[in-house]
Amino acid sequence: MTDRAPTIRDKNFPDPRLADAMQVIDRYIRATLQWIPVPEFDALYTEPLAISLEQEPFGVLCARVRQVNALEAPIIAGGICPFKWDGPRRRALVLRVPGMTTGTTTMYRYNFAVVGTLNA
Repeated sequence: MTDRAPTIRDKNFPDPRLADAMQVIDRYIRATLQWIPVPEFDALYTEPLAISLEQEPFGVLCARVRQVNALEAPIIAGGICPFKWDGPRRRALVLRVPGMTTGTTTMYRYNFAVVGTLNA
């Protein structure tokens, strides 16, 4: 598994200036952006849902949600999550996890990843 951004697929363009520019952008993105896994945690689903982080990310992804008492039960939830950065407390406040509903007493196990930079 790689923690770098995927490469731009098509870097061959008829205009050599455009091809060169796309290669520069590709090298920049792959050199600076990385996927950072967030340690797995258990919590009720609330909005917002706080995730402790070292620095402000570019994006937040909820990769997996499971019920703590039924880890094998399928749950269709997750994806790219809107968030607000709470700088003083060094955390992302996830405003919504697609597919989840507040107000239940079910405890969930969350797997998040964030997209951040190597040089913040």
